[in-house]
Amino acid sequence: MAALVNAARATQIVPELAVQESDLVLSRLHRLSPFQATELDFVLRNLFIRSLVCVGVSVNVAIQNLAFDAVNAGYQVVIPRDAVAGFPPSHVEAVFANTLGAVATLVTSEQILSAWAR
Repeated sequence: MAALVNAARATQIVPELAVQESDLVLSRLHRLSPFQATELDFVLRNLFIRSLVCVGVSVNVAIQNLAFDAVNAGYQVVIPRDAVAGFPPSHVEAVFANTLGAVATLVTSEQILSAWAR
């Protein structure tokens, strides 16, 4: 089994989401949530951020951990359903209906873009 290391291709940000000069990048090498063993909460609080739009993989593990850690830390969590992935699809739908829907606001990416355009 290959390990993910910081310089590994699998850990790099895809070119379509190129890091901008104004972006903050916080690396992590382990744990199931970006809130664990990182400075994420400290950075967000110092920027007075109260709402998080959570995207990525996997709904089964990482998105759930992120959502619960964020809610437990007092953030409002928004998850665009079309900007996350998991497996199998039936399980993902069950997680949305029975777990994430109870702690996060579920929207589409179009709704997010529309809100940001205002």
